[in-house]
Amino acid sequence: MTATTDYRPAQQTVKDLAAELGVKASTVYRWIADGSLHARYRVVAVKTGRTWTITLPEDVKYFEAPKPAVNLEARIRAAYATLRTARHEWVGFAELRPMLADVARADLDYALRQMLRCDDVVIIPENNQKALRQEDRKAALWLGDQPKHYIACGIR
Repeated sequence: MTATTDYRPAQQTVKDLAAELGVKASTVYRWIADGSLHARYRVVAVKTGRTWTITLPEDVKYFEAPKPAVNLEARIRAAYATLRTARHEWVGFAELRPMLADVARADLDYALRQMLRCDDVVIIPENNQKALRQEDRKAALWLGDQPKHYIACGIR
């Protein structure tokens, strides 16, 4: 996330922050519980009664999603085409990410999320969680509160 100078309230609710980040409110609550909300976004969560209030640091007025390079989708599709052995085959993110190692993870994740809007892209989780290797778990794309492990392009 990058800071801009646009104005935004110094405090907001969990629901508003979740909508802004493109995740479910339950994910933000999980981040609050494990302390990663502060580590990821330098924000402080304070509970007053039954309501959580998210307070932004003074030097950051507004957060926005990272902007990937214009051709990043094309690079992802080219890497996918290189890795697949048959048409419409599933390719794991553990194999895809090393081919795009020069791209920051946040930018790559953002581009993958944007590709979900395309009719020919599908991203799914591994159904058998016991079959996952450590590399698969680390490379997973988190959508909402679920890790996704495979991508297929051109299948619709």
